Amino acid sequence: GSGRSHAPLLLALVLAVLAALPAAATASPLAQRVDSAVRASPVAGISSVVVYNADTRRVLYMHNGHRRMVPASNQKLVTGAAVLHGMGPEHRLRTQVAITGQQRGRTLHGDVFLIGGGDPTLSTRGFRASRFGGQGGSLEVLAAALERRNIRRIHGRLFVDEAYFDRQRYVGAWPTRFRYFYSPALGALVVNRNAGAGPRVARPGLQAGVVFRQELARRGIRIQGRTGVGRAPLEADVIGVTWSPPMRHLVTYMNTYSDNFTAEMLLKALGRLRGGEGSTRQGARIAQQRLRMLGVDTRNLRIADGSGLSRGNRISGAQLAQLLDAVDQTREIRGSFISSLPLSGRTGTLSRRMTTAPFRGRVRAKTGTLNGVSALSGYATRVNGTRYGFVVIQDRGSGFVPIAASRNLQDRVAQLIVR
Repeated sequence: GSGRSHAPLLLALVLAVLAALPAAATASPLAQRVDSAVRASPVAGISSVVVYNADTRRVLYMHNGHRRMVPASNQKLVTGAAVLHGMGPEHRLRTQVAITGQQRGRTLHGDVFLIGGGDPTLSTRGFRASRFGGQGGSLEVLAAALERRNIRRIHGRLFVDEAYFDRQRYVGAWPTRFRYFYSPALGALVVNRNAGAGPRVARPGLQAGVVFRQELARRGIRIQGRTGVGRAPLEADVIGVTWSPPMRHLVTYMNTYSDNFTAEMLLKALGRLRGGEGSTRQGARIAQQRLRMLGVDTRNLRIADGSGLSRGNRISGAQLAQLLDAVDQTREIRGSFISSLPLSGRTGTLSRRMTTAPFRGRVRAKTGTLNGVSALSGYATRVNGTRYGFVVIQDRGSGFVPIAASRNLQDRVAQLIVR
């Protein structure tokens, strides 16, 4: 650890004290301007707003800071912090190919096992180029391993081993209409994010087998038997391995594009690596633990999924501010976490927001949108160089939240910080 894990408790105390103070008592000129913007907003009543100075770690402003909110995709801030802390920024997820039996000449008398490790980027060359900028686990590398062994015929079967994760293809807490629509089916072995899987979408391992066979066929390698789901025996010979990009890249992809599938896969991977079970539930349990290790007060904080699609997630603005501060104080993950966030007017979900000077490029923050919820939380740098952390969440419960008014207040708070 960095030896500074207790530091965020300072912010916790400040937040608790601040809640008891009248607004005027803590009002700096910036706090007064933010307060005016909040009061003037039609969504003030459903908003939680926290602004703190990231350099002095003093909270400047808080409005409904302790109200429990549904974070929508701001949940990915929780997931990002937990997986970077729990697995490390350089950790990679692996996919393997293994064989059993005997090779005689160019024929393998045995079976081939494709063994998943939860890599959300596992893909074929064309898909990798268009979707991940050429980065990602490579199915070609695994097919080439058989080619290198000079195997051309397999008298046996292809087995897909997806035992690294559970078989739950979506989060149970999601509304039915979200399943397979806002995220492809989850599993330890998913190729090309299940693209083109059609009605077999719920069986990503078998779909991966289909694509792997096509890749082998292109190299003149034929498997006689059918594809099945099965665990690789311990004596199987691992002949090829491919790796995901480092965790910091995966977190950047997740946060920049607000990618639900990556978020859910990473939460399961965290559960498997640190809790022995590749499930959303275990991932959520380990994430809570990691947040506490960072120094975040997790009382009443609820983690239902990794992406924020579930309305079962609960976090207060004060807790989210504490999380942003805690990560900022943790040297090993600070850079990876902050650079994973979209940049105002430039990248990902913020590319079309705050596009003019001096705001463009000065705000790094995560967006969030769900029926009845809108959010923007992250960091902003003032023109004089002072850094701030901020949280703005609108949560109306049921019914629609006015998106324009919500985003207007979010951007206004960030802009007031900048200038």
